[in-house]
Amino acid sequence: MVVKDYFDYHNVKLENVHLLNKDCAAFEEVVSGITYFSAATRSDNYTLCGGRTPEKNVTHITYSNTLYSGNKTEGQIVRQPQVEIIFKCVYPYMRRVSLPFPIAPYSSEMVLRVKQLEATVVMRLYKSSTFKEAYTSTPVLHLRDRVYVGVQITDPENFFALRVNECWATQTPDPNASQSFNHVLIDNGCVKDETVTFLNGTDGRGGANGEGSAVYYSFDMFRFVVQPFDLYLHCRVQLCTPNYDEQCVPVSLASSSHWWGTVLGSGVTV
Repeated sequence: MVVKDYFDYHNVKLENVHLLNKDCAAFEEVVSGITYFSAATRSDNYTLCGGRTPEKNVTHITYSNTLYSGNKTEGQIVRQPQVEIIFKCVYPYMRRVSLPFPIAPYSSEMVLRVKQLEATVVMRLYKSSTFKEAYTSTPVLHLRDRVYVGVQITDPENFFALRVNECWATQTPDPNASQSFNHVLIDNGCVKDETVTFLNGTDGRGGANGEGSAVYYSFDMFRFVVQPFDLYLHCRVQLCTPNYDEQCVPVSLASSSHWWGTVLGSGVTV
C-alpha cells in the first residue's frame, strides 16, 4: 500500500489506480489514522492481476506486482505522467513461537511480519472429529481417548496450501528440550505414530496432508512414563505456493525450497 498523499501530489485519483490488469482496481484504507491506496490479490487471481512468478531463495519467498495510474487523456494528448510503483511482498521461511504458560489448548498462534505483511498459522485442539468446537479451557483426557488437532492458515486466507512436516509432543514448553522425553507423531509429512490419522475436518473421514489451507489429524491419548505428565504439542509446517508446480502433498523425503515455521505450546493434561 502507498500513502494517499503521494497520489494527491501527482493529481492521481483512486479510480485511476490499478494493478497490471486494469480490472484489479486499488482501494482506499486507513491504517493508524493514515490513508493509503492499496491493492490485494488472492491465490485464484494473483496471476490474472499481473502477479509475477514468485522469487525464492533459502530464506524468503517474494511476490511482486506493479501499481499503475491510468493515463488521463485530453482529446489526443496526455499531460499527466503515469505513476508506476513496483511493490513486493516478502514472506520469511522460518519463524518459531511458544506460549509463556504451560497449557493452552485453545489456540497457539504464529505471526510472521514484514513491515505490513503477516502470515498467521493457528493450531487448536478440538472436541470431536467435526472440528467445529475447540477447547476453551484445559482438557483432561483419558489414556487412549482420541485427540483432535487442527492446524490452519488464517492470514492470508485461501492463498497458500499448508503441509505439516513434523508434529511431536514434549514434557515442557521447549520444543527442543533435551532433558525431557519426546514422542514423534508425524515425521516428514507422514504418520510416525501408528494411531495418527489425517482427517478431512468435517465428518471424521480420512483426509490428506498438504491439499488445502488447513490440516486436521487425530491420535490416541498417551502419557510419558515419568512425570511431568502434561503434554506440549508442537508442529513444524511449511507454506506451499499454489499453481507453480510445487509438490505439497508428502510423497517422498525430497526437500525443496519452502517457507518454514513452527507452531508451539498447545498442551493437554492426562
